[in-house]
Amino acid sequence: MYASKRLGRNAYTKYMEQMGLRVRDRLDMELQLTGAMQEKAFRLAYQPRVDMQSGGIPGILPID
Repeated sequence: MYASKRLGRNAYTKYMEQMGLRVRDRLDMELQLTGAMQEKAFRLAYQPRVDMQSGGIPGILPID
């Protein structure tokens, strides 16, 4: 359905086995991510981008 919608109106798409495999892979990844979140397996690491010429952090206004 989504493949046909991307093609626009009056389109159709023949079902292919690889479409089902992509859906199954996506569902598997979603289940693994959900499990990892429940097990608190994620860790947040903050690494700011630094402008090498100015030494400033892009998107942050300098304090005058």
